[in-house]
Amino acid sequence: MDVSFKPLTTKQRRDLEGYVAVSGALFRAFLFVAAVGIVVAFCRGLAVSLAMSYPAFDNAAWWAVPSVVFAAGLYRIAGRWTGGRALRARIRADLTRGEAAAKRVVAIEAIAIEEEEDEGPGYFLLTNDGKTMLFAGQYLEPFVRKGFPWTAFDILEAPESQMFFGLAAAGTRLKPSHTRGPLTWEESKAFGILNAKYVTLDRDFEGLTQTTP
Repeated sequence: MDVSFKPLTTKQRRDLEGYVAVSGALFRAFLFVAAVGIVVAFCRGLAVSLAMSYPAFDNAAWWAVPSVVFAAGLYRIAGRWTGGRALRARIRADLTRGEAAAKRVVAIEAIAIEEEEDEGPGYFLLTNDGKTMLFAGQYLEPFVRKGFPWTAFDILEAPESQMFFGLAAAGTRLKPSHTRGPLTWEESKAFGILNAKYVTLDRDFEGLTQTTP
């Protein structure tokens, strides 16, 4: 996959700045404190209520310990969702560099994936270097309206953080050779597409025409 670099557009720079803005950090902190506060209030109220009938519950540990466990778990999960400090550091590096990466994909065959409910469109693509790629999700809808999949296109990302900016056509529309059923949850998990815009698969392209039982 050939990679070239272009200066960040105003929108791309604004998108990256949004992830590291002070306002964003304050909003995330507010949500965290609010969620923990609700759990503390619930656990404390439950403990006080139970203590009226069962004196053993008249101990702060009955509400404090579950609240601390919840706060620690939420902090850990939030770090995975948002990428944490490491991701924000990479985003700042991208802003300093001031470039976007354009990863050129040349596709020679496509398999369309039927959409189920509101999961968004999906396609398996066979590239000219023999790789199998999967693109899926609601984010694809505007690109499909523009003709995706194309015989050639660029994946636009930030070089360090891999923040996704979009897809840019560099060829003509590629008509899918097959249409298969929707991805099952098990397939999506196995392919690693649940939390990604696209993935490269170590799978035989022709074998992907059918839904896995």
